[in-house]
Amino acid sequence: MMRITFGFFVLAGFGLPAWVYFRFGFPVWSIAIVLVAAVWMLAFQQGWSIYPAAGLVLGLAANAAASWLHPQPDALILSALLTLAAWDLDLFRRRLRLAGPQDDIGGLVRRHLKGLLVFLFCAAAISLLALWFPLKLAFWVGVVLLVIVFAGLVELVRGLLAVGRTLDRQG
Repeated sequence: MMRITFGFFVLAGFGLPAWVYFRFGFPVWSIAIVLVAAVWMLAFQQGWSIYPAAGLVLGLAANAAASWLHPQPDALILSALLTLAAWDLDLFRRRLRLAGPQDDIGGLVRRHLKGLLVFLFCAAAISLLALWFPLKLAFWVGVVLLVIVFAGLVELVRGLLAVGRTLDRQG
C-alpha cells in the first residue's frame, strides 16, 4: 500500500512539471524530470537512503521553475505538496526498518498515511486560499512575518536534520 501511494505521489509530483515543460517547448527538461522520478522510485524500491533529500530538492525546483511557465500555478503548488509527501513516505520507510517484529507495521503505516493525507489536505487548502484571496499587508508587517517564517523554517530544518542523524546512528 505504501509503495503504491509513494508511486502516485512521485508520478503526480513530477508528472505535472514534466508536462508543463513539454507543453512549453522544453522536451529535454521534461525527459530529465521523468528520469529523476524514475530514479527516485527505483531508489525507494531498493532502499537507497541518500536519494530522498535530492528527490525533494529536485522535485520542488522543477515545480518552482514550471510555475513561471504555467499561467495557473495552483496545480503546481499541489504537485509540490505531493513531492513533499513522497519525501515524507521515503523517510517513513527508513524509520520502519527500525520496527521490531512485535510492532504493528500495518497499523503504523495506516496511521502515518492518514496523518499525511490530513496534512496534505490542510496545506493544499491553505495554499489555494492564499492564492485565491491574497492579503494586502503593510511593508513592515510583511517583514516581521517573513522573519517569523524564516525562523520557523530554520527550526524545522534543524529538527529534521536531528531526526536524520538519529536515524543514521540507529540504522
